[in-house]
Amino acid sequence: MEIQALSPETIQDITSTPTPTPPDSSEITPIPASNIDTAFSDCITHQFIKDLTSSHLPSTHILALSDEFFAPATNLLSPHPPIHKPNTYVSTGAWYDGWETRRHNPGRFDWVIVRLGTGRGVVRGVEIDTGFFDGNQGEGVGVEGFCAEDRGSGGGGGRDEEGDGESEVDKMVKEWGGEPDEEEEEEERSEKKDTMVRHWTTILPRQPLRPASRHAWRLATHSPVAQKRFTHIRLLLYPDGGIARLRLYGIVPPPPPLLPPSSHTSHPSTSTSPSPSPTIDAASLLTGALTLRTSNAHYGSASNILLPGRGPPTIADGWETARSRTKGHKDWVVVRLGVELKVIERVVVDTRAFRGNFPGEVGVFGRRSGVVKGEKVEKEAEGKLTYKTPGWKVVLPLRKGEGDKEMVFEGEELTRWARGKGGGDDDGERENRGFTHVMLVIVPDGGVKRFRVWGRRALG
Repeated sequence: MEIQALSPETIQDITSTPTPTPPDSSEITPIPASNIDTAFSDCITHQFIKDLTSSHLPSTHILALSDEFFAPATNLLSPHPPIHKPNTYVSTGAWYDGWETRRHNPGRFDWVIVRLGTGRGVVRGVEIDTGFFDGNQGEGVGVEGFCAEDRGSGGGGGRDEEGDGESEVDKMVKEWGGEPDEEEEEEERSEKKDTMVRHWTTILPRQPLRPASRHAWRLATHSPVAQKRFTHIRLLLYPDGGIARLRLYGIVPPPPPLLPPSSHTSHPSTSTSPSPSPTIDAASLLTGALTLRTSNAHYGSASNILLPGRGPPTIADGWETARSRTKGHKDWVVVRLGVELKVIERVVVDTRAFRGNFPGEVGVFGRRSGVVKGEKVEKEAEGKLTYKTPGWKVVLPLRKGEGDKEMVFEGEELTRWARGKGGGDDDGERENRGFTHVMLVIVPDGGVKRFRVWGRRALG
C-alpha cells in the first residue's frame, strides 16, 4: 500500500469527524462457546472471513500497547488455538500463550492497538479466548475501532521511508492508546480525553470474562457499527491480566467500482480507444473475495487459498482435502470474486509445501452472478453453487498438478471465453460475459496453498 503525506486539512478531517453511536445490548448477541466455530464460519450464510487480525496476514501489526510484562501481545494474533505448558517458567514467571500484563494497574484498563492485516474491514463478530488464564484473566474486555481510510488519510497499512513498517497514520494512532495521565494539567487532560472519544468508535462495549473460556459476540448487521469500515482497533482489558486470543470476524469491502474515463476526468481522452483497466487479483481476500462452498476441507480451511502472499513454507495455512478412493472423484471450492472481471488473463494455483499430497490435476471454471443458461436466478442461490450447478464455463481446462510449485497459467492456456473472445453474438451471450464467481477444481483430491485470478475489471 502506498503512503500518502497528510496535509493539515486531512489531519483536521480525521480529528473532527463524528463517530457513530455505540451498539446497544439489542444489537449484540452472545454466542455459546460450542457454537462459535459454526457461527463464524466463512460460508455465504454469514459472509464472515477468518479473521481481520490474523498474523497470517502480512500487514497485521501491533502498533502500541500499555504493558506486556508477563506475555507478549503478539500472541493475541496467532491463528492457532492457545496451548498450555504446565510447569514451564520464564524470567517473569509462568509461561502463557497469550497477552498478560502486570498486576495492580493504576488505570481503568490495559490496551493494545492493532492495525488490521486486511487494510480495511467491516467487523461483524468478536471472539475473546482466555484459554488457560485461570485466576489471572482480565475481568472485562472491550473493543474500539478507527477508520483512517474513510476520513481522507488513504489508509494506515503502508510503510514509511524509514522502513519501520508504520505509516504516518499509524504513528498518529499510536498516540491515542490509553487515558489522560492524572498528573497532566486539567485542560490538557480534558483535550486529550475529547480526542480519544472522537477517534475511537465502540465496536464491543465492556463485557465480562470467564477464566479459561472462549467468548464471542455477533453484531447485528443493521447496526451502524456493523456497517462501518475500520483500519485500526483498540483492545481494552479491564483492569489488567491475561487474554489468549483476539479474533475479529468480518468482511473486506471490495474496491470502489471502476468508472468510465468520462465520469472521473474533466478532459476528454486523446486516445482513439479507452485505456484498458489495470489488472487485479480478484480472488484475494484483500480485494473482498470470499469462499462460498467447498466439497471438503478435512485438513485446512478453503478460505486459506485467498490469503495474501505465499505464506510460510508449511501446509499449515493451506486448503487440503481428505483422500478419496472413489473413481472419478473431484474436490472443489467456489469463490465469489471481490470485483467483477471482464476478462481473466492469468490464473495461479500454488501448491507450496504440498509435496506428496498435491492434486493430480487442477482446473478452473467461471460464471457471472445470477445467470444460469441465460435465466435469472435469485442472488440467495449463490450460496448453493456446487460443481454440478449448470452455467459454469471452462476458464482453465484440467492440467497436470505439480508439487511445491507456483503453477501459472495464462495466454492461450486459458480458454477463449476466459479471455473475452468466446460466446455468440446474441444479446443473451453478451450479457453472460464476465466473471463474478470462479470454481477451483482438483482431481482427485489434495492440497493447495494459494489461488489467484488476475484479470481486468468490468466497468460500473
